[in-house]
Amino acid sequence: MALDESPWTRLTHFGLVVRDIDLAVQRYKELGVGPFRRFDLPSDEFIKFRWRHHFGKPADHHAYKVAWGAMAPISIEIFQPIAGDSIPQRFLDAKGEGVWHYGYDVEDMKYTIAWMEKRGFEVTGASEAEDGTLMCYFGTTEVGGVYFQAHEVPKSSTLYADLAKSNDT
Repeated sequence: MALDESPWTRLTHFGLVVRDIDLAVQRYKELGVGPFRRFDLPSDEFIKFRWRHHFGKPADHHAYKVAWGAMAPISIEIFQPIAGDSIPQRFLDAKGEGVWHYGYDVEDMKYTIAWMEKRGFEVTGASEAEDGTLMCYFGTTEVGGVYFQAHEVPKSSTLYADLAKSNDT
């Protein structure tokens, strides 16, 4: 397959990084965003990882508070870093609060990685969830200031159905 067709065709969400997730969720609710699904990463109740790495190192000790909310026609994912030398923590330290990634669903992660590498962008972080969902962050901060995040979600995954289940009152 030629590496001509862009894999970036299905934007699903904007990722924000904040210092106080409770305040951020409150403010977004005031703007009509939500409802929100709140969870911790990693979590025994929700998303379980087989492996994770950031900057070429294991990221098993990284921890976040996360809120996923409806912001039609896409979603918003708010991160508050809690522990670890993570991609969102470095972004927060360097640039402050704000949009730190664009999240896309892709058909083929291997193709997406090859497509990005052909253009000079490397994988900065990646993970695989127990349901088989693959995720990669690409080091695109020098082009627009944010990361590109790709998800390859198996048809059998309940990820998006689970994210749609609000638990934030």
